Amino acid sequence: MTKLLLLVVLTFAGLAVSTANPVHADSQGSLPPFGSGGAIGHAPSGPLSLPIDPGIGLGREAKPRLPSGQRIVLAPIESVEVIVSGSMPTGHALKIVAGLPNGCASPHDTGFRRSGDVINASVTNTIPVNPNTVCTLIYRTYEVTIDLGTDFVPGHEYTARVNDQTITFVAHGGIVPPDQSDERVVVPAPIESAEIVQVPSTPLEYVVKVVAGLPSGCAKPDDSTLTRQGNKIRIDVTNTMPAGNPICTMIYGTYELSINIGSDFTEGETYTVNVNDTIVTFTA
Repeated sequence: MTKLLLLVVLTFAGLAVSTANPVHADSQGSLPPFGSGGAIGHAPSGPLSLPIDPGIGLGREAKPRLPSGQRIVLAPIESVEVIVSGSMPTGHALKIVAGLPNGCASPHDTGFRRSGDVINASVTNTIPVNPNTVCTLIYRTYEVTIDLGTDFVPGHEYTARVNDQTITFVAHGGIVPPDQSDERVVVPAPIESAEIVQVPSTPLEYVVKVVAGLPSGCAKPDDSTLTRQGNKIRIDVTNTMPAGNPICTMIYGTYELSINIGSDFTEGETYTVNVNDTIVTFTA
Protein backbone atom coordinates (compact mmCIF):
# COMPACT_ATOMS: atom_id res chain seq x y z
CA MET A 1 0.00 0.00 0.00
CA THR A 2 2.88 2.37 0.87
CA LYS A 3 4.52 1.71 -2.53
CA LEU A 4 1.21 2.42 -4.31
CA LEU A 5 0.77 5.78 -2.53
CA LEU A 6 4.39 6.74 -3.37
CA LEU A 7 3.82 5.92 -7.08
CA VAL A 8 0.67 8.11 -7.18
CA VAL A 9 2.50 11.05 -5.55
CA LEU A 10 5.41 10.83 -8.02
CA THR A 11 3.00 10.65 -10.99
CA PHE A 12 1.12 13.83 -9.98
CA ALA A 13 4.40 15.63 -9.29
CA GLY A 14 5.57 14.86 -12.84
CA LEU A 15 2.33 16.17 -14.30
CA ALA A 16 2.66 19.40 -12.33
CA VAL A 17 6.17 19.99 -13.68
CA SER A 18 5.16 19.28 -17.28
CA THR A 19 2.14 21.62 -17.21
CA ALA A 20 4.22 24.44 -15.71
CA ASN A 21 6.57 24.44 -18.72
CA PRO A 22 4.60 22.96 -21.65
CA VAL A 23 6.28 22.27 -25.01
CA HIS A 24 3.74 21.82 -27.82
CA ALA A 25 4.34 19.79 -30.96
CA ASP A 26 2.93 20.90 -34.30
CA SER A 27 0.40 18.99 -36.38
CA GLN A 28 3.17 16.72 -37.69
CA GLY A 29 4.40 15.88 -34.22
CA SER A 30 7.61 17.95 -34.55
CA LEU A 31 8.98 20.03 -31.70
CA PRO A 32 8.89 23.83 -32.11
CA PRO A 33 11.96 25.65 -33.50
CA PHE A 34 14.64 27.15 -31.30
CA GLY A 35 13.37 30.25 -29.52
CA SER A 36 9.66 29.42 -29.76
CA GLY A 37 9.22 27.68 -26.41
CA GLY A 38 9.37 29.00 -22.88
CA ALA A 39 8.82 32.64 -21.99
CA ILE A 40 8.38 35.22 -24.78
CA GLY A 41 11.74 36.46 -26.06
CA HIS A 42 13.85 33.65 -24.65
CA ALA A 43 15.15 30.30 -25.84
CA PRO A 44 14.06 27.10 -24.14
CA SER A 45 15.98 26.52 -20.93
CA GLY A 46 19.07 24.35 -21.06
CA PRO A 47 22.88 24.60 -21.22
CA LEU A 48 22.80 26.16 -24.75
CA SER A 49 19.90 28.59 -24.24
CA LEU A 50 20.49 32.24 -25.23
CA PRO A 51 18.25 35.29 -24.74
CA ILE A 52 16.46 36.42 -27.90
CA ASP A 53 15.36 40.02 -28.33
CA PRO A 54 11.91 39.79 -29.99
CA GLY A 55 11.91 41.29 -33.48
CA ILE A 56 15.70 41.17 -33.85
CA GLY A 57 16.37 37.63 -35.00
CA LEU A 58 19.68 35.79 -35.05
CA GLY A 59 22.65 35.40 -37.37
CA ARG A 60 22.60 36.56 -41.02
CA GLU A 61 18.81 37.00 -40.90
CA ALA A 62 18.97 39.47 -38.01
CA LYS A 63 17.13 42.72 -38.67
CA PRO A 64 17.05 45.86 -36.55
CA ARG A 65 13.93 46.50 -34.55
CA LEU A 66 11.41 48.84 -36.23
CA PRO A 67 10.48 51.52 -33.68
CA SER A 68 6.79 52.01 -32.97
CA GLY A 69 5.16 54.60 -35.21
CA GLN A 70 7.91 54.37 -37.86
CA ARG A 71 8.00 52.99 -41.40
CA ILE A 72 10.89 51.92 -43.65
CA VAL A 73 11.89 53.91 -46.76
CA LEU A 74 14.84 53.83 -49.15
CA ALA A 75 17.56 56.29 -48.21
CA PRO A 76 18.76 58.90 -50.73
CA ILE A 77 22.27 57.95 -51.88
CA GLU A 78 24.92 60.66 -52.18
CA SER A 79 27.85 58.51 -53.32
CA VAL A 80 28.96 54.90 -53.81
CA GLU A 81 32.57 53.72 -53.77
CA VAL A 82 34.08 50.24 -54.11
CA ILE A 83 36.88 49.50 -51.66
CA VAL A 84 39.23 46.54 -51.95
CA SER A 85 40.91 44.81 -49.02
CA GLY A 86 44.59 43.98 -49.07
CA SER A 87 44.04 40.49 -47.69
CA MET A 88 44.12 37.21 -49.59
CA PRO A 89 41.70 36.32 -51.01
CA THR A 90 40.87 39.89 -51.95
CA GLY A 91 37.59 41.17 -50.55
CA HIS A 92 35.35 43.89 -51.96
CA ALA A 93 32.95 46.23 -50.17
CA LEU A 94 30.66 49.14 -50.99
CA LYS A 95 31.34 52.36 -49.10
CA ILE A 96 28.13 54.38 -49.26
CA VAL A 97 27.21 57.89 -48.18
CA ALA A 98 23.45 58.01 -47.55
CA GLY A 99 21.18 60.90 -46.65
CA LEU A 100 18.72 61.75 -43.90
CA PRO A 101 16.34 64.26 -45.52
CA ASN A 102 15.04 65.74 -42.25
CA GLY A 103 15.33 65.60 -38.49
CA CYS A 104 12.77 62.77 -38.20
CA ALA A 105 14.68 60.35 -40.47
CA SER A 106 17.00 57.77 -38.91
CA PRO A 107 19.33 55.13 -40.42
CA HIS A 108 17.73 51.69 -40.45
CA ASP A 109 19.38 48.81 -42.30
CA THR A 110 21.52 47.65 -45.24
CA GLY A 111 21.60 44.49 -47.32
CA PHE A 112 22.36 43.07 -50.76
CA ARG A 113 21.60 40.24 -53.13
CA ARG A 114 23.86 39.11 -55.94
CA SER A 115 22.85 37.60 -59.26
CA GLY A 116 25.94 36.70 -61.29
CA ASP A 117 27.79 39.93 -62.10
CA VAL A 118 25.05 42.21 -60.74
CA ILE A 119 24.80 43.25 -57.09
CA ASN A 120 21.58 44.84 -55.85
CA ALA A 121 22.10 46.58 -52.52
CA SER A 122 19.75 48.65 -50.41
CA VAL A 123 20.14 51.22 -47.67
CA THR A 124 17.03 52.14 -45.71
CA ASN A 125 15.91 54.81 -43.27
CA THR A 126 12.94 55.03 -40.95
CA ILE A 127 10.50 57.94 -40.91
CA PRO A 128 7.29 58.58 -38.96
CA VAL A 129 4.17 56.80 -40.18
CA ASN A 130 2.14 59.95 -39.54
CA PRO A 131 2.64 62.22 -42.60
CA ASN A 132 1.71 65.26 -40.51
CA THR A 133 4.66 64.87 -38.15
CA VAL A 134 6.58 68.15 -37.85
CA CYS A 135 10.28 67.61 -38.68
CA THR A 136 13.24 69.96 -38.80
CA LEU A 137 14.38 70.55 -42.40
CA ILE A 138 18.01 69.65 -41.79
CA TYR A 139 19.66 67.38 -44.38
CA ARG A 140 22.32 65.10 -42.89
CA THR A 141 24.47 62.26 -44.21
CA TYR A 142 25.97 59.09 -42.81
CA GLU A 143 28.34 56.38 -44.06
CA VAL A 144 27.75 52.64 -44.26
CA THR A 145 29.93 49.82 -45.59
CA ILE A 146 28.48 46.65 -47.14
CA ASP A 147 30.88 43.69 -47.31
CA LEU A 148 30.46 41.88 -50.66
CA GLY A 149 32.82 39.00 -49.90
CA THR A 150 35.69 37.59 -51.97
CA ASP A 151 33.95 35.70 -54.80
CA PHE A 152 35.18 37.93 -57.65
CA VAL A 153 37.21 37.10 -60.78
CA PRO A 154 40.22 39.45 -61.13
CA GLY A 155 39.84 41.78 -64.13
CA HIS A 156 36.13 41.03 -64.57
CA GLU A 157 33.53 43.82 -64.61
CA TYR A 158 30.70 43.88 -62.08
CA THR A 159 27.73 46.21 -61.60
CA ALA A 160 26.47 47.35 -58.20
CA ARG A 161 23.13 49.09 -57.79
CA VAL A 162 22.47 50.87 -54.49
CA ASN A 163 18.88 52.18 -54.34
CA ASP A 164 18.83 54.54 -57.38
CA GLN A 165 22.61 54.71 -57.92
CA THR A 166 24.59 52.40 -60.24
CA ILE A 167 28.34 51.86 -60.31
CA THR A 168 30.48 49.52 -62.43
CA PHE A 169 33.83 48.23 -61.18
CA VAL A 170 36.60 45.84 -62.19
CA ALA A 171 37.43 43.20 -59.59
CA HIS A 172 40.82 43.99 -58.04
CA GLY A 173 41.09 46.89 -60.51
CA GLY A 174 39.02 49.93 -59.52
CA ILE A 175 36.08 51.83 -60.99
CA VAL A 176 35.05 51.74 -64.63
CA PRO A 177 34.73 55.39 -65.67
CA PRO A 178 31.25 56.37 -66.90
CA ASP A 179 30.66 56.87 -70.60
CA GLN A 180 32.19 60.22 -71.47
CA SER A 181 30.39 60.53 -74.79
CA ASP A 182 28.49 63.72 -75.55
CA GLU A 183 25.32 61.84 -76.45
CA ARG A 184 22.33 63.22 -74.58
CA VAL A 185 18.65 62.37 -74.69
CA VAL A 186 15.68 64.74 -74.50
CA VAL A 187 13.30 64.24 -71.55
CA PRO A 188 10.28 66.21 -70.27
CA ALA A 189 11.15 68.70 -67.55
CA PRO A 190 9.27 68.52 -64.23
CA ILE A 191 7.16 71.67 -63.78
CA GLU A 192 7.17 73.38 -60.40
CA SER A 193 4.73 76.17 -61.33
CA ALA A 194 3.08 77.94 -64.26
CA GLU A 195 1.49 81.39 -64.17
CA ILE A 196 -0.24 83.59 -66.79
CA VAL A 197 0.96 87.20 -66.84
CA GLN A 198 -0.49 90.09 -68.87
CA VAL A 199 1.97 92.29 -70.75
CA PRO A 200 0.79 95.94 -70.91
CA SER A 201 0.94 96.48 -74.63
CA THR A 202 -1.35 97.25 -77.55
CA PRO A 203 -2.81 94.82 -78.29
CA LEU A 204 -2.65 93.10 -74.88
CA GLU A 205 -0.20 90.17 -74.83
CA TYR A 206 0.09 87.20 -72.50
CA VAL A 207 3.19 85.45 -71.16
CA VAL A 208 3.41 82.10 -69.36
CA LYS A 209 5.99 82.22 -66.56
CA VAL A 210 7.24 78.70 -65.91
CA VAL A 211 9.48 77.32 -63.16
CA ALA A 212 10.94 74.01 -64.38
CA GLY A 213 13.09 71.48 -62.51
CA LEU A 214 16.48 69.86 -63.01
CA PRO A 215 16.17 66.57 -61.09
CA SER A 216 19.93 65.91 -60.84
CA GLY A 217 23.34 67.36 -61.54
CA CYS A 218 23.32 65.72 -64.98
CA ALA A 219 20.13 67.42 -66.18
CA LYS A 220 20.34 70.54 -68.39
CA PRO A 221 17.62 72.84 -69.76
CA ASP A 222 16.82 72.10 -73.39
CA ASP A 223 13.94 73.83 -75.17
CA SER A 224 10.24 74.74 -75.14
CA THR A 225 7.67 74.42 -77.92
CA LEU A 226 4.17 75.88 -78.23
CA THR A 227 1.15 74.53 -80.11
CA ARG A 228 -2.40 75.90 -80.14
CA GLN A 229 -5.79 74.52 -81.13
CA GLY A 230 -8.59 77.02 -80.59
CA ASN A 231 -8.76 77.89 -76.90
CA LYS A 232 -6.29 75.19 -75.90
CA ILE A 233 -2.54 75.92 -75.76
CA ARG A 234 0.10 73.30 -75.10
CA ILE A 235 3.67 74.07 -74.07
CA ASP A 236 6.30 71.31 -73.92
CA VAL A 237 9.37 72.09 -71.81
CA THR A 238 12.29 69.67 -72.09
CA ASN A 239 15.61 68.90 -70.45
CA THR A 240 18.48 66.76 -71.66
CA MET A 241 20.19 63.92 -69.81
CA PRO A 242 23.29 61.86 -70.66
CA ALA A 243 22.50 58.64 -72.49
CA GLY A 244 22.72 55.39 -70.57
CA ASN A 245 22.79 55.12 -66.77
CA PRO A 246 25.05 57.95 -65.61
CA ILE A 247 26.00 58.51 -61.97
CA CYS A 248 24.67 61.97 -61.07
CA THR A 249 24.67 64.11 -57.96
CA MET A 250 21.22 64.15 -56.35
CA ILE A 251 20.87 67.92 -56.31
CA TYR A 252 17.51 69.30 -57.43
CA GLY A 253 17.73 72.61 -59.29
CA THR A 254 15.21 74.90 -60.98
CA TYR A 255 15.15 77.47 -63.78
CA GLU A 256 12.62 79.98 -65.10
CA LEU A 257 11.12 80.50 -68.53
CA SER A 258 8.93 83.31 -69.90
CA ILE A 259 7.00 82.05 -72.93
CA ASN A 260 5.06 84.61 -74.95
CA ILE A 261 1.78 83.12 -76.17
CA GLY A 262 0.77 86.19 -78.21
CA SER A 263 -2.20 88.53 -78.31
CA ASP A 264 -4.75 86.68 -80.45
CA PHE A 265 -7.37 86.23 -77.74
CA THR A 266 -11.06 87.18 -77.58
CA GLU A 267 -12.04 89.30 -74.61
CA GLY A 268 -14.22 87.41 -72.11
CA GLU A 269 -13.33 83.93 -73.37
CA THR A 270 -11.52 81.36 -71.22
CA TYR A 271 -8.33 79.67 -72.42
CA THR A 272 -6.47 76.61 -71.11
CA VAL A 273 -2.67 76.32 -71.05
CA ASN A 274 -1.10 72.88 -70.56
CA VAL A 275 2.59 72.95 -69.56
CA ASN A 276 3.85 69.36 -69.38
CA ASP A 277 0.47 68.35 -67.91
CA THR A 278 0.40 71.26 -65.45
CA ILE A 279 -2.88 73.02 -66.30
CA VAL A 280 -3.61 76.74 -65.87
CA THR A 281 -6.55 78.76 -67.24
CA PHE A 282 -7.16 82.45 -67.81
CA THR A 283 -9.90 84.69 -69.15
CA ALA A 284 -8.87 87.24 -71.77
